[in-house]
Amino acid sequence: MFRGILLVTRKEGEVGALQIGMMGTINPEQIAATSEKTRDALIKRHAMGKNPGGTAYGYEKRIAYDLNGERTRGLQQIVLAQAAIVVRIFEDYAAGVSSGSIVRRLNEEGVPPRAAVDVIGQLRAIHLHGRPTR
Repeated sequence: MFRGILLVTRKEGEVGALQIGMMGTINPEQIAATSEKTRDALIKRHAMGKNPGGTAYGYEKRIAYDLNGERTRGLQQIVLAQAAIVVRIFEDYAAGVSSGSIVRRLNEEGVPPRAAVDVIGQLRAIHLHGRPTR
């Protein structure tokens, strides 16, 4: 019982005040350990030359199989038409063109955003510079 309420979990069964205190201490440790393992795994995939995350504009998944017929995951290949747009974006930005102006021009030209990125079907400045708070 904790403050007059019986607490029961699927894993532990009935939980007492001592267990609640211990879980409050252990859970942040588990979260930190999981975070560290995830970061290490992403670094390892990158070091192996594989993509550790989502597919960026200008790339697409490349499907390949190893000698055992197992699919090799994390491979990507360049999409030449999109790569040319990426190069243009960098050149314009380096020349001092604002991200808003670049996006307006790309939308006028009908350049679509990556599939399933934006429900309105147009690029926005955030697609170029991302979200600093993420």
